[in-house]
Amino acid sequence: MESYISWMDAKEYCAWSRARLPTEAEWEKAARGGLENKEFPWGNQSFSCKQGSSNGAQNHRCDGEMIQVGSFSPNGYGLYDTTGNVWEWVNDWYSEDYYSVSPEENPAGPATGEYRIFRGGSWLYDVPGANLLRVAYRNRHFPYTTNYGLGFRCARDAE
Repeated sequence: MESYISWMDAKEYCAWSRARLPTEAEWEKAARGGLENKEFPWGNQSFSCKQGSSNGAQNHRCDGEMIQVGSFSPNGYGLYDTTGNVWEWVNDWYSEDYYSVSPEENPAGPATGEYRIFRGGSWLYDVPGANLLRVAYRNRHFPYTTNYGLGFRCARDAE
Protein backbone atom coordinates (compact mmCIF):
# COMPACT_ATOMS: atom_id res chain seq x y z
CA MET A 1 0.00 0.00 0.00
CA GLU A 2 1.47 3.33 -1.00
CA SER A 3 0.44 6.54 0.67
CA TYR A 4 1.65 9.56 -1.35
CA ILE A 5 0.64 11.92 1.47
CA SER A 6 1.81 15.52 1.42
CA TRP A 7 2.14 17.59 4.59
CA MET A 8 -0.92 19.55 3.47
CA ASP A 9 -2.94 16.31 3.04
CA ALA A 10 -1.87 15.09 6.48
CA LYS A 11 -2.77 18.38 8.15
CA GLU A 12 -6.17 18.40 6.46
CA TYR A 13 -6.93 14.82 7.48
CA CYS A 14 -5.96 15.47 11.10
CA ALA A 15 -8.21 18.56 11.18
CA TRP A 16 -11.06 16.54 9.67
CA SER A 17 -10.64 13.96 12.45
CA ARG A 18 -10.63 16.71 15.11
CA ALA A 19 -6.94 16.29 15.76
CA ARG A 20 -3.71 17.88 14.53
CA LEU A 21 -0.24 16.96 13.42
CA PRO A 22 2.09 16.66 16.42
CA THR A 23 4.86 19.19 16.87
CA GLU A 24 8.34 17.87 16.30
CA ALA A 25 8.98 17.95 20.06
CA GLU A 26 5.77 16.00 20.77
CA TRP A 27 6.64 13.45 18.11
CA GLU A 28 10.11 12.89 19.55
CA LYS A 29 8.84 12.55 23.12
CA ALA A 30 6.20 10.05 21.99
CA ALA A 31 8.70 8.14 19.83
CA ARG A 32 11.12 7.79 22.75
CA GLY A 33 8.41 6.01 24.72
CA GLY A 34 9.71 7.32 28.05
CA LEU A 35 13.38 6.55 27.41
CA GLU A 36 15.82 9.45 27.74
CA ASN A 37 19.18 9.76 26.00
CA LYS A 38 18.75 6.59 23.93
CA GLU A 39 19.34 6.27 20.19
CA PHE A 40 16.14 4.35 19.37
CA PRO A 41 12.65 3.86 20.88
CA TRP A 42 13.84 0.55 22.39
CA GLY A 43 17.23 1.73 23.72
CA ASN A 44 20.71 1.71 22.18
CA GLN A 45 20.95 -1.76 20.64
CA SER A 46 20.90 -2.08 16.86
CA PHE A 47 17.61 -2.76 15.08
CA SER A 48 16.27 -6.15 14.07
CA CYS A 49 14.21 -7.08 11.02
CA LYS A 50 12.56 -9.97 12.89
CA GLN A 51 8.87 -9.22 13.26
CA GLY A 52 7.71 -9.15 16.86
CA SER A 53 11.12 -8.16 18.19
CA SER A 54 11.36 -5.43 20.81
CA ASN A 55 14.12 -3.69 18.81
CA GLY A 56 12.45 -4.07 15.45
CA ALA A 57 12.16 -1.48 12.69
CA GLN A 58 11.28 -1.99 9.06
CA ASN A 59 13.70 -0.46 6.59
CA HIS A 60 15.35 -1.19 3.25
CA ARG A 61 17.80 -3.67 4.75
CA CYS A 62 14.98 -5.93 5.91
CA ASP A 63 13.11 -6.78 2.72
CA GLY A 64 12.53 -3.42 1.10
CA GLU A 65 8.75 -3.45 1.55
CA MET A 66 6.25 -1.76 3.83
CA ILE A 67 4.75 -4.15 6.36
CA GLN A 68 1.63 -4.33 8.50
CA VAL A 69 1.48 -1.71 11.27
CA GLY A 70 2.24 -3.29 14.65
CA SER A 71 4.58 -6.00 13.31
CA PHE A 72 7.16 -5.10 15.96
CA SER A 73 6.75 -4.55 19.69
CA PRO A 74 5.41 -1.16 20.83
CA ASN A 75 7.57 1.38 22.62
CA GLY A 76 7.21 2.28 26.31
CA TYR A 77 4.10 4.39 25.61
CA GLY A 78 2.42 1.64 23.60
CA LEU A 79 3.06 3.28 20.21
CA TYR A 80 3.96 1.14 17.22
CA ASP A 81 6.32 1.91 14.34
CA THR A 82 7.68 5.22 15.55
CA THR A 83 10.90 4.24 13.78
CA GLY A 84 10.91 2.62 10.36
CA ASN A 85 8.01 1.77 8.08
CA VAL A 86 7.30 5.37 6.92
CA TRP A 87 8.66 8.82 7.61
CA GLU A 88 6.05 10.84 9.52
CA TRP A 89 5.17 14.46 8.85
CA VAL A 90 5.08 16.75 11.88
CA ASN A 91 3.63 20.24 12.11
CA ASP A 92 6.87 22.25 12.38
CA TRP A 93 8.60 24.33 9.76
CA TYR A 94 12.26 23.39 9.33
CA SER A 95 15.10 25.53 10.62
CA GLU A 96 18.56 24.03 10.92
CA ASP A 97 19.43 25.95 14.09
CA TYR A 98 15.98 26.23 15.70
CA TYR A 99 16.87 24.19 18.77
CA SER A 100 19.74 26.53 19.66
CA VAL A 101 17.21 29.37 20.12
CA SER A 102 13.96 27.53 20.98
CA PRO A 103 12.16 27.50 24.32
CA GLU A 104 13.38 24.71 26.59
CA GLU A 105 9.88 23.28 27.12
CA ASN A 106 7.31 22.46 24.45
CA PRO A 107 8.96 24.20 21.48
CA ALA A 108 6.39 24.72 18.72
CA GLY A 109 8.86 25.21 15.89
CA PRO A 110 9.59 28.31 13.80
CA ALA A 111 6.65 30.50 12.73
CA THR A 112 7.55 30.29 9.03
CA GLY A 113 9.82 28.46 6.67
CA GLU A 114 10.24 26.83 3.29
CA TYR A 115 10.29 23.14 4.34
CA ARG A 116 8.26 20.98 6.72
CA ILE A 117 9.82 18.32 8.92
CA PHE A 118 9.33 14.58 8.87
CA ARG A 119 10.70 12.07 11.37
CA GLY A 120 11.14 8.36 12.01
CA GLY A 121 13.00 6.72 9.15
CA SER A 122 11.39 4.66 6.39
CA TRP A 123 11.39 1.21 4.81
CA LEU A 124 12.31 2.96 1.56
CA TYR A 125 15.85 3.99 2.47
CA ASP A 126 19.01 1.99 3.01
CA VAL A 127 20.20 2.97 6.45
CA PRO A 128 23.96 2.64 6.99
CA GLY A 129 24.46 2.07 10.70
CA ALA A 130 20.72 2.70 11.24
CA ASN A 131 21.49 6.44 11.47
CA LEU A 132 18.16 7.47 9.89
CA LEU A 133 16.27 5.35 12.44
CA ARG A 134 17.59 7.32 15.41
CA VAL A 135 14.84 9.05 17.38
CA ALA A 136 16.67 12.39 17.10
CA TYR A 137 17.14 12.23 13.31
CA ARG A 138 15.14 14.84 11.42
CA ASN A 139 14.66 15.59 7.76
CA ARG A 140 12.73 18.03 5.60
CA HIS A 141 10.73 18.37 2.39
CA PHE A 142 8.54 20.95 0.72
CA PRO A 143 5.01 20.68 2.19
CA TYR A 144 3.56 19.61 -1.16
CA THR A 145 6.04 16.70 -1.55
CA THR A 146 4.60 13.20 -1.73
CA ASN A 147 6.19 9.78 -2.04
CA TYR A 148 5.41 6.28 -0.90
CA GLY A 149 7.78 6.51 2.06
CA LEU A 150 5.94 9.40 3.78
CA GLY A 151 3.02 9.10 6.17
CA PHE A 152 1.75 10.72 9.35
CA ARG A 153 -0.07 10.25 12.62
CA CYS A 154 -2.42 12.67 14.31
CA ALA A 155 -2.29 13.97 17.88
CA ARG A 156 -4.81 15.39 20.33
CA ASP A 157 -4.27 17.45 23.45
CA ALA A 158 -4.75 15.62 26.75
CA GLU A 159 -8.02 16.49 28.46
